[in-house]
Amino acid sequence: MIIRMTCNDNSFTDAIENFANDLVYKLTDLQYTDQQSLQLTNFTKHEFVYTEKFVWLQLIRTCWKRYIDKTFTHPHDNPDWYKQTFNVDIINKLEDKWENGEVVYYFTTNNKFIVQ
Repeated sequence: MIIRMTCNDNSFTDAIENFANDLVYKLTDLQYTDQQSLQLTNFTKHEFVYTEKFVWLQLIRTCWKRYIDKTFTHPHDNPDWYKQTFNVDIINKLEDKWENGEVVYYFTTNNKFIVQ
């Protein structure tokens, strides 16, 4: 699975890189309770049904909000802006295209990321 994350501004890519550095541990620590149980072993799964994808995206957004709350505590840092502009998606493939250094791609199979 490839997770695409951005705030649509390359000035804030460092925050996403730091977030991606230990994303797998952030997701492990987050307790998600709903109608279904989601096992972390599915994190490296390549094919998802819509409901699984939705659950993973919600988990990542929740982790992002918690990360921002812990990291950007001063109002001058504008933590709400980080939360509102964060976009995340699960994609099937990565394309070689210019993205102005605004996008972080996280590869779950080896817990690595690249900035594009």
